[in-house]
Formats: sequence, structure tokens, C-alpha cells
Amino acid sequence: MEIENNYICCKNYGYKKIFSSNEYEWRICEKCDLIYLLSLSERLDKIKEVQFDEFEEALKSAKFEFLSILKILKKYSNLSHLTFFDFGCGEGSYLKIAEEHFKKVQGMEPNTFLKDRARKKGLEIIEDNFLDNKEFHYDVIFTRNTFEYVTNFSTTLNKLMNKLNKNGYFVWRDKFYDYFPKNYSDINFSDGFNSLPTKNAIKHHLSINQIELLESRFYFDKSFLIIG
Repeated sequence: MEIENNYICCKNYGYKKIFSSNEYEWRICEKCDLIYLLSLSERLDKIKEVQFDEFEEALKSAKFEFLSILKILKKYSNLSHLTFFDFGCGEGSYLKIAEEHFKKVQGMEPNTFLKDRARKKGLEIIEDNFLDNKEFHYDVIFTRNTFEYVTNFSTTLNKLMNKLNKNGYFVWRDKFYDYFPKNYSDINFSDGFNSLPTKNAIKHHLSINQIELLESRFYFDKSFLIIG
């Protein structure tokens, strides 16, 4: 499914305003329940341009979790024959592990500081505009804690799915959000959040991208794992 124009959420559908101030407002899509931020000032945009100078590598528990995800994938395919891509790879912790299991690995990270750290580890980090480049396609696309930072949620997910080879696998590990958090004004905008997917939004956007779910797990800590 090709999308011609960029838009934050579902095309031709309205929204409800959840919270607003002089500089921003949170909206929820009336079609799929995606919660998203609309910035109303240049100052807020500048605040969200954060360099993660004190960024720490993934904890041992997160690395162990990633290995458990790879173990699940092995039920469906021989990983050593597949290519792997990490969308929002940070400083490359998961890519370093993936190198031991896949034929070829690449990543994308828009943050300059983290990108440089990943490249210093000898990892192949491609340019940010890869979604519009017809050259790159992969057997496995992995993303973890990335879509909160995406501005055009629907368009980005669609373009990412078009990067999957036929019979490829999409692995999405992230958090989901309640319909009404206690207070949207309390969200720390230095985190740069733009999109807060609810359960309905996750399921809807996977469905319209024709992703057949192999594993779908929503946990009590408001995190989820999707393999499709």
C-alpha cells in the first residue's frame, strides 16, 4: 500500500484535543486512537533537539531480552541466511549482537552523537533518508522504543514495511499508552516524544499494512512485542 502524502495519522479522519497549551497540544485520532503531539512553537522544537551525551548502553537485561526475541525468530527461519536492520539503533548494542546471528546487519540512527558511537564500533549505519531510497530491503526489520519519536507515524510505518523483503519479519518492541494518561502536560518534552501508540493504534496500523501477526504480546508493564 503506497501513501502519497505525509500525514501524522489516519488520512481523512478527524481528531479530539486531549491537552493544549500555548506551545503544543496532544491530539487523539478518531479512527485509530493514536495519540500524537502537535507543536505550536519553534522553541519547543528546539527543546526536543537533544544530544544524548550521557546515553548509556543497553542494560544486560535488555540484551538478554533481545537474545530471547532472536530465539523466537529461529522458530520461523534460519537467521544466518537473513539480513537484519535496526530502525533507531542508538549506539548499536543490538546490532553488535545481531552480527553473530545474521548474514548482514545495518542500522539507522538520526541522532548524530549516537550514530557516531555506533560507527566507531565498526557498524554499518546508513543515512537517515533510507526510507525514500529504493536500494535498501531486509529480511528482518527490528525497532525498539523508536516510534514515540516519529512525527509522521502512519507514513513512516508504511514506508518501513515497504522495506521488508517478501516473507520478511517485522519485530516491534515498544511501550503502549492509555487512552487517558493522568496528565499529558507532565510529559517531559526533552524526551522528544511525538507519537504515543495505544493498543488500538498499534493493531490498526499493522492491519492496514497487511502485517500477519506471528507473535502478539502485551504485558502488564505496558510494553509489547509484535512479530509479523
